[in-house]
Amino acid sequence: MGGGAAGLMAALAAAEEGAEVLVLEGQERPARKLRITGKGRCNVTNDCAPEDVLKNVTRNARFLNSAIRAFPPAETMAFFEGLGVPLKTERGNRVFPVSDKAGDVADALVSAVEQRGRILRLRAGEILTEGGAVAGVRGGDTAVECRSLILCTGGLSYPKTGSTGDGYAMARTLGHSVTAPTPSLVPLTSPDGDCAAMQGLSLRNVTLTLREAGGKKVWSELGEMQFAHFGLTGPLVLSASAHMEAGKRYLAEIDLKPGLTEEKLDGRLLRMFAENRNRDFRNSLDDLLPRSLIPVIVRRSGIPPETKVHDITRPQRLGLLALLKRFPVEIDGLRPIEEAVITRGGVNVKEVDPKTMASRLVPGLFFAGEILDLDAYTGGFNLQIAWSTGRAAGKAAAAYAERKRNMKNIQVAIDGPGGAGKSTMARALAKECGLNYVDTGAMYRAIGLAVLRAGLDPADAVGVPELLPSLDLGIRYIGGEQRMFLGQEDVTPLIRTPEVSAAASAVSAQPPVRAFLLKTQQDLAEECSVVMDGRDIGTVVLPHAHLKIFLTATAEERARRRFLELQERGTPQPYEQVLREMNERDERDTKRAAAPLRAAEDAVLLDTTELTPEEVLAKLRQLVRERREE
Repeated sequence: MGGGAAGLMAALAAAEEGAEVLVLEGQERPARKLRITGKGRCNVTNDCAPEDVLKNVTRNARFLNSAIRAFPPAETMAFFEGLGVPLKTERGNRVFPVSDKAGDVADALVSAVEQRGRILRLRAGEILTEGGAVAGVRGGDTAVECRSLILCTGGLSYPKTGSTGDGYAMARTLGHSVTAPTPSLVPLTSPDGDCAAMQGLSLRNVTLTLREAGGKKVWSELGEMQFAHFGLTGPLVLSASAHMEAGKRYLAEIDLKPGLTEEKLDGRLLRMFAENRNRDFRNSLDDLLPRSLIPVIVRRSGIPPETKVHDITRPQRLGLLALLKRFPVEIDGLRPIEEAVITRGGVNVKEVDPKTMASRLVPGLFFAGEILDLDAYTGGFNLQIAWSTGRAAGKAAAAYAERKRNMKNIQVAIDGPGGAGKSTMARALAKECGLNYVDTGAMYRAIGLAVLRAGLDPADAVGVPELLPSLDLGIRYIGGEQRMFLGQEDVTPLIRTPEVSAAASAVSAQPPVRAFLLKTQQDLAEECSVVMDGRDIGTVVLPHAHLKIFLTATAEERARRRFLELQERGTPQPYEQVLREMNERDERDTKRAAAPLRAAEDAVLLDTTELTPEEVLAKLRQLVRERREE
């Protein structure tokens, strides 16, 4: 989703792996932002080693290590040369098309994608999921099914090119956290009227130093910059902005003569003053400074303009020297994000696999480009991020889609007593094996909560069944996790208390409640591959499941786990009480009349008492693999 730099690269990478590719683009023309980047020339990349790229990444550089090394600038250059775009390298290792036309880069990408896949004009606003995994997208009345989706919708810079931040909202809806977007690589504003007076003046080979209001040095670099009516702009200034925080005030210091030490600059001033000793001070600086800068320097020096050069005192000369080495400009903010080259902020990279760009929350979802919380200096580094992350995401998304296409539908039933780790293991297994996780226990817990709220005894065999028709029980998948709703209220955080657990155990013993949920559970299992956990999944709900597992552990170990879980939630209880309640619940579950807790005759018994979660998951994964191969 998104026909920009990252999206087109991802599409080509996926197509190379044999995937059927469709690019969704909301604009009439793909790659609009790419066509204007680099002032219309397109700084494709920076011809440097991978480690040098990472040094120029200002946020989350470590995250990019794998992707940049897998597809470094050298391969990027070879890729575009292979598409018929000759390249050249200029000062600072900046790589441009020989034609100096960004459109040539964009057209080559679009043409390659159209040869290998399709580009559809559709502004999608919703990602569709099934069982917590990506199932498609919707835009208006149009829905498109897919096995995997790469979200490449960009940030908020240059919104007229299609970067409107839609992707952030979709990522949040699926449970991802998003660092608030702010401008980066953006001009700086200043209340200093001298900036407007020098509007259009470009300075080359100067050093710009950025300091916090208290004087702490934040950043410094040699390069080019420009004065504007609003403040400062140019390559140096854009790079400086990457180190600034919105709302803070800064001081920019310009060393107008970085090639000269203060001692050598003083010597030059002395020689210049000797050559112009009878001139007015204001007419003596032509050989030292640009014309439009001279009146500002003269005024700021404090030396009267008409002062004869031979009358300038040593303290006045040293003051002028200090001004030339540290010309100050107060900075009070950043220009609007619409003027930024890129957006700082985005999808939290801790929730994304750095090798594959796959979501750690939603199976089948991948990210690439500016939507991620990554940014770098100017010089082709941000486009390299787009190419590398797009390449990684495209290859991984294609592999995921192929695995899912070849995957046999399988039903996995996991039963066991409370505290055996059923839900934790079922969730992890579902994510690793591409299954849809169905938490049946959460369904009973939600009913138990509703019963308690209604003031009923959970064991009331009359009141509880009468309540069921009025319940608006809903299941939604957000961020790859099943969430339980009563009406419009997400009650997932409320159903893990001891009181609700006891109520869930009591209501689940009632045949009308089990019948109420049984059809829903079985319908979910018929639609796709699922892993379902509970206490009678293999015996009642899915008696014909392909794989039945009975997880267990000693009561003491299960009580210890629950004891630690309650502590982490901030609702601690004495271990003895937890153990007692665990034993009482086991007693109820095994002796209830309706579907008592027991292992199915063909279930695999797995005692987790002495096993780590990683060891349990490895055994479960192996069991699923073996059943699929049968």
